[in-house]
Amino acid sequence: MGYCGGTAAGPTYRKVCADPQFSDWAECVQVDFDESELSYEELCGLFFKSHECSMGASKRQYMSAIFAHTGEQFETASRVLHTVKESKTRVSTRVEVATDFYEGEFYHQKWLLQRKRDWFQRLDMCNPRELVEGQPASKLNAYVAGYVTHDEMRQYVNGWSTKGLVSDTVSERLSFYLN
Repeated sequence: MGYCGGTAAGPTYRKVCADPQFSDWAECVQVDFDESELSYEELCGLFFKSHECSMGASKRQYMSAIFAHTGEQFETASRVLHTVKESKTRVSTRVEVATDFYEGEFYHQKWLLQRKRDWFQRLDMCNPRELVEGQPASKLNAYVAGYVTHDEMRQYVNGWSTKGLVSDTVSERLSFYLN
C-alpha cells in the first residue's frame, strides 16, 4: 500500500488525511507483474473483478483509480474502463497518469497478514519485514484473504524452498500446516 496521484512530495497517512497540501494523493497499491504471465489488459480486468467500482469516495484519498505508467497502459486501462461502463449503471473509477509512488507506513502493509503475526512467529518468521516484503508475503497475504487455495499454497511453498526465498524451517512448518 502507498500513495500516488498527488503533487507534494512525501505523503504520509496523517498528511493525506488532514493536510490540504496533500489532499490530491490517493491510497493505492503498486502492482508488479510479469507480462509474459498476465497482460496489462487482463490485470485491469482483475482490478474490476476484485473491488466495487461503483461506490464513490468521500474524498480523493479513497477514490477508485488506475494509475497508468505509460501511454499504452493509459489507453488500455481507458478501454477496459469503457467496457466496464457499458455493462454497469454506475462506475466511479478513473484512469490517471501515475505520479511518483510513495510506499505507505509499515503498519498499512499486508494488514491481513500482519493480523496473523502469532501464526508466523510459530513458523519462525519473527522479523516483521518478512510479513510484508517479497513474493512469499504477497502470496501468504492472498492465502489469508482467501484468494489462494490450499493446493496453490503448497506449490508456492515448494518453489520458495527451492529458490531459497524462505528458510528450510519455514518451508517445513508451512508444508506441515498445509497438509
